[in-house]
Amino acid sequence: MVGFATLRTTSLLTSKKLRTQTLNKLCRLCTLSSSDSSIFEDQKSALKGCLSREYTSFFRPFEAEFYLDNVTFQDPLNMLEGKAKYRQNVEMLSGESAVGNLLFKDGFIDLHAVEDVPGDQRRLRTRWTLGFTFKLLPWQPVALFTGISEYTIDGNAKVVSQRDYWDTINLCEDGVAEEPLAGLVDLCAQFVPTALQSWRPPVPFDKPEWDLLRRAAAYSIYRRVQDGKLFALEVQAERKGDTFLKRELEKHGLQPGEPMDIDVSGSAEGKLHVVELLPPHPWMEASTS
Repeated sequence: MVGFATLRTTSLLTSKKLRTQTLNKLCRLCTLSSSDSSIFEDQKSALKGCLSREYTSFFRPFEAEFYLDNVTFQDPLNMLEGKAKYRQNVEMLSGESAVGNLLFKDGFIDLHAVEDVPGDQRRLRTRWTLGFTFKLLPWQPVALFTGISEYTIDGNAKVVSQRDYWDTINLCEDGVAEEPLAGLVDLCAQFVPTALQSWRPPVPFDKPEWDLLRRAAAYSIYRRVQDGKLFALEVQAERKGDTFLKRELEKHGLQPGEPMDIDVSGSAEGKLHVVELLPPHPWMEASTS
């Protein structure tokens, strides 16, 4: 009996010791996991800061240390791989390269938001407006693009890939849609003389009192700087009416308000017929900053 009791006591002590060791290991793993998560969030925050600086400065400079050597980029016009080609692409658009300086001038990027993607820690999203003047044509047309960039990042918050979506092409009822050569068609359509374009901004884009937030196929969205209000306007070539415009906005997850006429300095009529855009919307940060 004594031997049995001793054996049982030893067994219980051993079991208790094993449980304690297991709990200690779990605690250490949790601590390491929490620490790793904290480091990753700090790295991710640093990447967001990098993106904000790059967009604001039009990649002057391109902060290469935040990108993998084999980073990939794709938009409706281009598909490329490698940090060197990525750098060449942004330097061309900004006019920093010899080719870019020959082709473009007055390039800009307006950054509207740098966002986390809900449910995916390894992705970031930016919302932006990009524009430039094409110098080689006598009338020097202005090209404007709005859209989002989806960034995939690794465990050290380095950019693995960037995928750009243009609002004129990739917005549709079922999500993302992109036909071959759609980007080239969209670009060339903006190079024809303004009077022949199906889409042209009713308010000159360089006026400081208005920000272009979305250029879609059927409408555009502007933010009025003085009060942060957002207004949707139908593409001038369409003019199918308020019901059509509201339906297009709702199809893209937006909440239209009431139609109205607003005074606009610089427009041909002096007034523009618009539909106010109600919150919530993707440009909440842009409208409150």
